Amino acid sequence: MDSNIIHETDEIGRILNVSLDRPVHLMVDYALNYAAMGIPVFPVHGVRAYQGGYICDCRQGVDCKSAGKHPVTRNGHKDASTDPVVISRWWAKPPISNIGIPTGSSSKLFVLDVDGPTGEEALEDLHAYYRARQGDHFDCGTETLQSTTGRGRHLYFNYREDRPFHGSASEIGSGLDIRADGNYVVAPPSLHRSGRRYSLVGASTPVLDPPDWLMYEILQRETGIFGHTEQPLRRSIGCNRGEAIMDGTRNIDLFKYGCGLVNSHPPDEVARRITEINAGQCVPPKDEKELGRS
Repeated sequence: MDSNIIHETDEIGRILNVSLDRPVHLMVDYALNYAAMGIPVFPVHGVRAYQGGYICDCRQGVDCKSAGKHPVTRNGHKDASTDPVVISRWWAKPPISNIGIPTGSSSKLFVLDVDGPTGEEALEDLHAYYRARQGDHFDCGTETLQSTTGRGRHLYFNYREDRPFHGSASEIGSGLDIRADGNYVVAPPSLHRSGRRYSLVGASTPVLDPPDWLMYEILQRETGIFGHTEQPLRRSIGCNRGEAIMDGTRNIDLFKYGCGLVNSHPPDEVARRITEINAGQCVPPKDEKELGRS
């Protein structure tokens, strides 16, 4: 794929910006637009109206636990294509499928999936931590192309094949998932089971390179540094030294500290240590319910 198509223009946002008034039957046109930009796509089950809400259009219907999000094709994201003939055939007949995009090396895109309020809080904690340490050099990364989801948002970034990595779920923070090699995302203007469409935020926004702090978080996880000892985590050092952990970074400090213990300590011991640090070092301490969510 020509990197100039995506990496140096606003072509994705310009072509695919979605209005809720656009007819759903044009979904194939959106799929073909992605393909024309070198982004492979594949069909994902859509949703249909049912008793005042929406359910999956697959055979499981109301019992489907992944409504509007799981692949139609046998091999899922591995079947993704840029061939207009194949794509037109996939979207030729009802029910109208949602659009899936494989992340990682095949699309040259990866996604930070921010899942609702929990993800937003974790992301803000990360921002606060790195902003305090990088000052004017801090780049939050939110200037890149984004789309709304059912209750959160997707942040799209350029994926570099010389720094490959796989996806992860809540490893850099609660409610923050990375979609990369081996993963996919549901793309605009697909219909979420909530009845809301996945929609791009800003038609002229380009896809940018990820900020350094995000790659640092991802690659430490990918290389297995986290979880092997108590003190490879730069944020857990403050916990170990007895330093104060201030509001704004408490969630991420405690989360990373716990990650450094899980492989070498039983769960009860991990919980005990985190509770002690919360009571003795967090300013102010998190309440028990809030601590449990961290």
